[in-house]
Amino acid sequence: MVFKKYKQQKIAFTFTCIVILGVLYLLYNVESERFLLPCIFQKLTGYQCPGCGTQRAIQSLLHLEFRQSIFYNPILFVAIPFIIILFYLEQLNGKKRFPQLYRKISGKYSIIGVSVVIMVYWILRNICEF
Repeated sequence: MVFKKYKQQKIAFTFTCIVILGVLYLLYNVESERFLLPCIFQKLTGYQCPGCGTQRAIQSLLHLEFRQSIFYNPILFVAIPFIIILFYLEQLNGKKRFPQLYRKISGKYSIIGVSVVIMVYWILRNICEF
């Protein structure tokens, strides 16, 4: 019983943090560079990492500017459903209800596949500069 209450508090805290961050991202202007965290990898190498543009993409997405969001970081649209499914499976007893899905999505081949997609995207974004 104590464990269930702790898990509910953890989920409520996580959800509250997400909502607060979402509201803050919604309110601030993405064009203002002073609020954006710089990419250390890009500063050191001059190349973009797979996560470059994610802050702007999330902010554009919150403003329902889908084209602009895809322009900033298209891999975010692959990551968001994956993260939501994993959150459900891990935190909301999804792995008990859907054990096969949990094994597939957190299995070795899934992790390798996601890693390959990220690496290919990383290489292509620096070669093609999109």
